[in-house]
Amino acid sequence: MTYLGANCEVEAQEHSPTSPTGDAGAVAGGLLAAFVLLLLLGFAAHRYRLKQFAMRAFDFDTRLAELMTSGAIDIADDGGEAGNTGPQVPREIKRSHVTMLDVVGAGQFGEVWKAVLDESSTGGVPGYTVAVKTSKETQGEGADELTKEALVMAQVTGHPNIVSLVGVVTSGPPLLLLLSYCENGSLKSALEKGNCRGQADVPGATPAPAATFQMALGIARGMDHLVAHRFVHRDLAARNVLLDGEFVCKVADFGLSRGVAASASSGGDNETAEYYTSHGGAFPVRWTAPEAIENMKFSTTTDIWSYGVVLLEMV
Repeated sequence: MTYLGANCEVEAQEHSPTSPTGDAGAVAGGLLAAFVLLLLLGFAAHRYRLKQFAMRAFDFDTRLAELMTSGAIDIADDGGEAGNTGPQVPREIKRSHVTMLDVVGAGQFGEVWKAVLDESSTGGVPGYTVAVKTSKETQGEGADELTKEALVMAQVTGHPNIVSLVGVVTSGPPLLLLLSYCENGSLKSALEKGNCRGQADVPGATPAPAATFQMALGIARGMDHLVAHRFVHRDLAARNVLLDGEFVCKVADFGLSRGVAASASSGGDNETAEYYTSHGGAFPVRWTAPEAIENMKFSTTTDIWSYGVVLLEMV
């Protein structure tokens, strides 16, 4: 500090010269802070976009077109034997309308739950019990199998001997496939427990003849419905037939089901059964016809073989 003037009446402040090094450090610090801020903003935006993408409902229209092109879903002609009105897609349901209750089973990619669907808050049907298959993956093999099964069921639902598709929840994880609830479980477990209409609850007991006939007839009607809609089941077994509250048999589990291409388009003649050629190699050996094991071609006739094995399971 110095004083200027005749009487040193003016006070003057001394200023130290600016350090070039200090200026550079300040600029570098500001740039680094700005860079870190940009990184944080970019990360937050990326997370937000991933969340928005995960919460987006599955595009079933595009998936259906892909499966129809590949022949995995083969829609019967409008007005044909099946009475089809064209390809269908599953109904999307709000997750908040589904209340999960108890786990009743497990699969390769998720669990099976007993749940309640209540859409009364939006003017829909009041609460009722449904079965829910889940997939923990929103992408990958588990999601692919669940969405494919949903699309297959959308084409064949509505028959009294087919487990009905209620809808799907594909906005966010886990993916949910909602099905009609069958109180009496699988035919296999009912046979093992002796829990069939017309007989006492005796483990290992066989159903009464009239009950056996009605169950066999119900399964046959369900499978005939699949034939009319140009599908092969490929996994018909007592474990994949469910019993509702009235012990009506309902064909279920369409994870391996595929459409069949017309014989003419696949190089065959009119006398050749329509078939689906498997490239994945997944099939239940004990329920599969020998020729299908040999050539990996599945058709209505190979489903009939599986139906015969189901009859053996019943008796």
